[in-house]
Amino acid sequence: MKAVVYPFRKGDAIVRLAEDFPDLQWAVVSSTEELARAIGDAEILVTSNRICTPAYGEALRRNARKLRWMYFSSSGIERGVAMGLPEGVRVSNSTGVKATMVAEHAMTLLLALLRQLPECQAHQRAHLYTREETNGRLRTLEDATVCVIGRGAIGREIVRKRKAFDAHPIAVSRTPMDP
Repeated sequence: MKAVVYPFRKGDAIVRLAEDFPDLQWAVVSSTEELARAIGDAEILVTSNRICTPAYGEALRRNARKLRWMYFSSSGIERGVAMGLPEGVRVSNSTGVKATMVAEHAMTLLLALLRQLPECQAHQRAHLYTREETNGRLRTLEDATVCVIGRGAIGREIVRKRKAFDAHPIAVSRTPMDP
């Protein structure tokens, strides 16, 4: 069975799939033209939503005769859908894979802003002592209302993590969901 990885370079981490699944015949391609040549007898395509274009979709529809499964290493697939996926191909993606990491980073940045870290660093570099001024602007998340934009895997993880800080979440989304 053949699998194609596009648009990754030989050193990219995703290419290590070949080591994990040595029974597959792997082709790593880096252009739409290479994809058109390699995809004809492939049953699996590992790709990313960020590179999907009409030309990419056309190359797939014209040349992917045996394709059965597309795996998007990204969480989104909207560009893939817009480019036109080959008919009858199963699609999966990486939704939620990095939700914990991204949510923790978002909480770190929020805390840095509440604790005035960027201003403190700027004052430190300028050799300014502004303790009284800075202390007056420090905030806490306790009993704060936190608006989370997006109710996907990352948004849900941020809401979960805010519990440790006794903050109250409001989550908003473009698409309707259960509460």
